[in-house]
Amino acid sequence: MNDKNSYDSNNANASINCNVSKEVKDSFRRMYKCGIYKELHKRKLLSDAQLDALLSLK
Repeated sequence: MNDKNSYDSNNANASINCNVSKEVKDSFRRMYKCGIYKELHKRKLLSDAQLDALLSLK
């Protein structure tokens, strides 16, 4: 595979070039953080009030 945009699963150092919009990156980051906050709450490391405060941040 010589195409620089192709993926070679046999090459651990293969790089993938993809452009993601800022909106998509920001949305992913927010969702990722919310998932972490919920997991911390589930493990009793955050109180209900702390979880609500973190989830309400923009």
